Amino acid sequence: MDARTAKLSGIAPENLYELPNGSYVDRGMFKTFGRGSNCTLDKTDPRKLCPIEWTVYKYRPSLPANALFIALYGVALLLHIYLGIRWRIWGL
Repeated sequence: MDARTAKLSGIAPENLYELPNGSYVDRGMFKTFGRGSNCTLDKTDPRKLCPIEWTVYKYRPSLPANALFIALYGVALLLHIYLGIRWRIWGL
């Protein structure tokens, strides 16, 4: 809806969200969680794309960063196993 219609609709202004194209939508029309949600951060389906500002932490996961953290965790795990075997003290 346009700005004039949004103001005349009776919807509380805090419940209106302005889309990038200048139109307004009612925040109550989106189901953001659970089965049948119609509001996601998945860019592959623009019909379901919701703004990052509507998320709890305002965080968009990064695949490269998460892959790096998993790799570092794996290296630390292998190092811990090696040192545990190399310097074990329970067999004295």
